[in-house]
Amino acid sequence: MTSLLSSADSQISTPALSAIFRYKLPHVKPYVEILGALVSVENFRESMTKFDWRSVPTEHADELVKILTRIMFGKLKANNTKGTSKVSDESREMATEGYIHY
Repeated sequence: MTSLLSSADSQISTPALSAIFRYKLPHVKPYVEILGALVSVENFRESMTKFDWRSVPTEHADELVKILTRIMFGKLKANNTKGTSKVSDESREMATEGYIHY
């Protein structure tokens, strides 16, 4: 299931994340809103700035980072081939890489 989060297509990664939410895992439950926003094409960059790693308890961090890494990888793979997105490919890549290095 988590492998689908790595999809560059948000129409695949969004339902995959919804399926993970249905399990109500303790390490995911507090972050439903922010993870959903990260998968969203429209809210990706803004939601990255709102997420604070320092607020994540140690017991959640290991599993949460696996989910976040897959989402970020999918965003790095995403291409703006239709030209409909307001965010350029380079801008999205820089934001994603900067977030990962933070």
